[in-house]
Amino acid sequence: MYLKRIDKRNLIAFLIPFCLFMFLLLVFSPGIISYDSNNQWEQIVSGNINNAHPFFTTYFMLLLSKIWNSPTVVLVFQVFIFSYRPPSVRWARRACRRFPWS
Repeated sequence: MYLKRIDKRNLIAFLIPFCLFMFLLLVFSPGIISYDSNNQWEQIVSGNINNAHPFFTTYFMLLLSKIWNSPTVVLVFQVFIFSYRPPSVRWARRACRRFPWS
């Protein structure tokens, strides 16, 4: 299995948004949870899932709640995914030099 090499630029491109958003999460938590997010979390906790929110999103949040039973786990997962995107885009652009926008 091929594992891509972690270089300094990719690590920095990951750590800058990750640290920034984790800091914001720690500062504003739990105040950044909206009414809709709170409603969706209540569905997960009660087990009474209705059609007010997409089923797969709610089910995915249910799976994440098995790791850590807190709405913060969803925010941490979103921060990780958002922070991982810039290095992966950089890696993909370097891997596909045949495109004119690379």
